Amino acid sequence: MAAETFLVKLGHLTPAEQRSALCNLPDTKKLTERFERAWELRDRDLGGIPYLAKDLYFRAGYPTYAGSTFLPEEIGLSHSTSTLPLAFENDAGAVFCGNTQLNEFAYGLTGENPHYGDCHHPTHSERLTGGSSSGSAWAVAKGLTPFALATDTAGSIRVPCGYCGVWGLRLSPNVAPVGDIFPLSPGFDTQGWITQNVPDLVTVSKAVLGDPPRCFTGLWAGDLGLGLPDEVLQPMREFALNAGAVEDRAAMELLRMTFAEAAEIYPILGGH
Repeated sequence: MAAETFLVKLGHLTPAEQRSALCNLPDTKKLTERFERAWELRDRDLGGIPYLAKDLYFRAGYPTYAGSTFLPEEIGLSHSTSTLPLAFENDAGAVFCGNTQLNEFAYGLTGENPHYGDCHHPTHSERLTGGSSSGSAWAVAKGLTPFALATDTAGSIRVPCGYCGVWGLRLSPNVAPVGDIFPLSPGFDTQGWITQNVPDLVTVSKAVLGDPPRCFTGLWAGDLGLGLPDEVLQPMREFALNAGAVEDRAAMELLRMTFAEAAEIYPILGGH
C-alpha cells in the first residue's frame, strides 16, 4: 500500500468518522516521505506496511492526548518515544500513518468519548465499537490499515476485537515495557496489536517477537475451575495437554484450591 492508497481510503471517511476514530494524521508530503524511506526496508517482514497506533503511545514531534484535551506534560508526566512503534518501524519496516482515538485516558470499554465523539461500529453504525482501543479496532475492521497498535488494562483490546470481529494480541508486561505509554494502571497496563485475521496476527507478531519457543517447560492448567463454560475449557484442556506433560499434579491441585473463589470475586471487582 502506497501513501496515495492510504489517503484515498481516508477520503472515503466522513469527518465524524475521522474525528471519532483517528488523530495526528500526517499530511500528504510527510506520509509520502515515510513510505519512500520504508522502501529501503522493503525486505523486512513488514516492509512498507502501514499501521496506526493508539493515542497512548508517545512519539517525538507528536502530541499525545490519550483521548483528552490536554498534553501529558501539562500534568507533569515525563515521557520518551515509546519503544514498540520503533520496533515495528526500525526493525520490521512498517510505516506509521497516524494515531487512533480511545475512551478518554483509556478508562472505559465502550468507545465513547465526550471530546471527539463516540466511535461507532464499522458496519452497524447504531452500535459502538467497544473500547478503550476503539479507534484501533475500527480502523482495522474498516480496512484502513492491516494492523494497529493498542493497549489492554482490563479488556481494551479484547472487548473491541470481540465487538468488531477482528483479532488482537495482548502482550505480557515483560515483553513490552509498561512505563513508556500513557498510564492508566501501571500494574495492569499491557501493550499489543489488532489485525483483521489470524494469518495477519501471526505475521505481525513474528515480525517483532520472532518465532515462538519450541521447548515447553511446563503446562498451563486450563481447568482450574475459574467459572469458564465447558465449551471454552475443553479446547483449552486439549491444547494444554498437547503442549506438554503435567509436571506437578500436587501443585495443580493446590492452585485449584487457591483460586476456587475467583469465579465469584472477579465479577464483584467489575472484571466481566
